[in-house]
Amino acid sequence: MGEMMKVLLVGNIANNSYLIAKFLRRRGIEADLLIYDYKHIMGQPEWEDGVFEELVDEFNPDLSKVENFSLPDWVTRISLADISLTDEDKKTIIDRIFNLMMLSLYYVFARPLRLAKSNWYNARLADMWKIKSAVDNRMFAFKFKKRFMPLVKEFKTYFADRCPQLNLEDISTYYGYPSILSTLWKEYDLLHLADVNPMYGLIDGTKPYVAFEHGTLRDIPFEDSARGRLLSLAYKKARKVIITNCDCIRSAKSLNLDNYVFIPHPIDDEKFHPRASNLRKDFEEKYNANFIIFFPARQSYDIKGTDQALKAFGEFIRRYPKSLLIISQWGEDKDNAELLIRELGIESHVHKISPLTRLQLVEYYNMADVVFDQFTIGAFGTTTPEALSCGKPLFLYLDESVHRWAFSEMPPVINVSSDEEIFKALIKCRENAQYVKDLSIASRLWIKKYHGWKTVTDCLIKVYEEALK
Repeated sequence: MGEMMKVLLVGNIANNSYLIAKFLRRRGIEADLLIYDYKHIMGQPEWEDGVFEELVDEFNPDLSKVENFSLPDWVTRISLADISLTDEDKKTIIDRIFNLMMLSLYYVFARPLRLAKSNWYNARLADMWKIKSAVDNRMFAFKFKKRFMPLVKEFKTYFADRCPQLNLEDISTYYGYPSILSTLWKEYDLLHLADVNPMYGLIDGTKPYVAFEHGTLRDIPFEDSARGRLLSLAYKKARKVIITNCDCIRSAKSLNLDNYVFIPHPIDDEKFHPRASNLRKDFEEKYNANFIIFFPARQSYDIKGTDQALKAFGEFIRRYPKSLLIISQWGEDKDNAELLIRELGIESHVHKISPLTRLQLVEYYNMADVVFDQFTIGAFGTTTPEALSCGKPLFLYLDESVHRWAFSEMPPVINVSSDEEIFKALIKCRENAQYVKDLSIASRLWIKKYHGWKTVTDCLIKVYEEALK
């Protein structure tokens, strides 16, 4: 069945769907990707496989500045406004036909009976339009209620304690999107819906779908909002919910989901692998450095623990002054981090970079001695497996209690969270070459076993086949 199915992936935050579609196609699956109304650079295929001539605006990138990349024919990137204009044109045509009918009635009845006096005719025509509008509205309301009341009742069955409950107004708030999207996915056997798109699959109701969470299961379903209620029900009614963040098992249990399965973030271990980097010599000479730390995550105190990492590095360079920290210059705490860097007096030991494309990331991972991920939430995103795939010691706070259900073997990360723990681990990496070598070997082996693209793709195909039974 795997080779016969036709799958559409919708939504592409962090290029997860693009990667999955690409890997599925390597396996012979007809997988297409739909990206709509999403412009962030990290959700564009060019960021994964292209090279940019110069820095671009991360929220509104000029994709013409990319080199050596052409958008594959299996990727569709659109604005739904363009599609809705077509629907509006159709509505205009229908209204014109109705006008012609009214005009025909006038010529057939009004003119022969000499009842075509302007004021009388205009008044009657206005009355007819009012009647038509009222009838249309009532018919739509009747059909809408008949179609969607079952969802309202199901929500009450599954989430009896939620207040307020799902209602028809919640559904009407988001009804426009699936009415357009359904025209784009009607030819597919299965939908792979990422981000909040599962709620559009729920409202449309015409296609089986699997829901792909990449952080979206963690908080959004519990919002006191139409989006929160709809997404809760969408996860509940999905054929499968694919969990990629292990800690989201808590949310799955809170929603009483029984349709979830763990599949790791897709990593192209053929792209991310240990190799020499031409960048190393440049940074060593520019900063007189012999130990380099790479911290590619956005600057966030609450999620990434940027402040803890900076404090640890500030202590570390007192012992090893020929050290360099490379950080990404973006995130909600970018300004706070800048102040902290000055307070710690480490400006000359910190190199700031804009967000990097995947091809650039490979170079930076391989150039660094160690890599930082995040130090607060106890889980990992894509930085951890990418760095491990390149054989790099990876610093991360890992809550093992929420990962054991997914992995029979924990990833070989350096498990730290406080600035003191990070500092001590840095000292160990700096002073123990054998420890670093052993970590490097173990990291690559673990990725091949649990996170490699072949492993992930085989798991996805199995999920799709089960979803279509």
